[in-house]
Amino acid sequence: MRAFFRADSIVRIQSMIRLGLIWGRCNILPYQCIDSVRKWLGNHFYFSMATTPIRGLVFSHSYVNNALVSILMTYLTENWRTSNFAMAALVTNVQEGVSDIMVIVLARISDTHMTRFKMIASTNAAYLLGLLLLWIRSKFMSAQTEAKVYYGAAVLIGIGEAGRSATLKEFLDDQYFSEQKERPSTDENYLKRLETRKEALWRHPWFLGALLAVFLPTPSWTSTFMVSTILVGVSYLLFLLGYSCYFLSRRIHKSTWKSRLYYLKKLSLVYPVQEQEQEQEQEQRGGEICIVTRVTSSSSCPPEEAQRKKFWPLIELKAGKGFFIEVIAMWSAFFAYSLVEATGSTLFFEQMSSLDTDSGIGSVMDVAVFLTLVSGFSSFLVSFIYNLLIPKQWRKATLVRIGCGLACSVLCCVAAWQVEGKRLKLVSSERREHGTSKTIPMSAVWLVPQFVLLGLMKGLALNGLTEFLLIELLIMIG
Repeated sequence: MRAFFRADSIVRIQSMIRLGLIWGRCNILPYQCIDSVRKWLGNHFYFSMATTPIRGLVFSHSYVNNALVSILMTYLTENWRTSNFAMAALVTNVQEGVSDIMVIVLARISDTHMTRFKMIASTNAAYLLGLLLLWIRSKFMSAQTEAKVYYGAAVLIGIGEAGRSATLKEFLDDQYFSEQKERPSTDENYLKRLETRKEALWRHPWFLGALLAVFLPTPSWTSTFMVSTILVGVSYLLFLLGYSCYFLSRRIHKSTWKSRLYYLKKLSLVYPVQEQEQEQEQEQRGGEICIVTRVTSSSSCPPEEAQRKKFWPLIELKAGKGFFIEVIAMWSAFFAYSLVEATGSTLFFEQMSSLDTDSGIGSVMDVAVFLTLVSGFSSFLVSFIYNLLIPKQWRKATLVRIGCGLACSVLCCVAAWQVEGKRLKLVSSERREHGTSKTIPMSAVWLVPQFVLLGLMKGLALNGLTEFLLIELLIMIG
């Protein structure tokens, strides 16, 4: 009898455990999943009256950059109908070079003479006017005035591109941090949310604009100019209408600077720097430790804050010949990177002009946009994976990143060399058999590896070189 009750108790306990597990699966686990999804959405999505119009401007810039500016070489060779590849490449590279130089000029003007809002408003007005000129030229003007109008429009578009690189992201960050300064917190999850949201504010609209460039096919360049003009015009109007919501200080306000400084202090708890590594660095090189942030060029750190040694990131001031040797070496790497990038924006697009695109994505313009997106996506992906796998505390992470990027540049040139050799053989064969042939039996898919490697080079080398040189120059002038 006692054994019977004991067996009955065991069965009862097993039933209760089974019911508990079923209840847990139905209640606890779904709640955890919902809570995780809610936290993820909260970390990656943020909307406000000030940031939304600016993100709309980023979206339109992304579309124009991917659908038009990045493939200007294709536009020149198709519409100017010139067999002089060197002339088209010269125009493309000069335009990109002038735009890059103007980034420095406009950033300086924005820091010293006018607010970032005025700089963005004026450069985007030039951007819109340049696109409007291209649209009018392609629809109404004759071929005789084509080159003159293009040169004028190219200057205006270059000003718009430079204005975006010089001030737009900084202005977006200003709005975000100015909205967060009233809610300081020491919670690690909150600090990670701040950093993640700041990056997502730019990346989300830029990614959506690139997708629109691929999935919104345009039958002609005139249609591309029209869509680009309308998108930039609408987003520019919305940006101006949001004037009353913006934080418009030319320099970062004291309260906003304190908010960023407080955020940086707390972030050091989330990403601590190893003490042993700091001591080794100081023994090997020697120097003072200081903070380097996005606002170092326009605002100096308060004296009382300079004594704090536990901030992240920590950068050492380097003195003597070693500093200049490092900078010269990095400038040489920049030169090599620039040569490969210039080749990617000219020769790579010239290669696809004679390839068979009818059996692939579509026209040469569609293929060019698709390959540009492939390059951009591979750049973002390798940068994301590198930051995820390589510890931020590792002091050689930047140098390894640059080295891997330069290795990808060599592989990119090798891939392009092999494709070009095969293409030239097919061109010679087609000319011998059929005389002058516009296309050759070679798919545009052959170009995918070199564009992927080009994106890997940008994601590794460009970000690493920019980070290294920017920190060194800011330390010198600071």
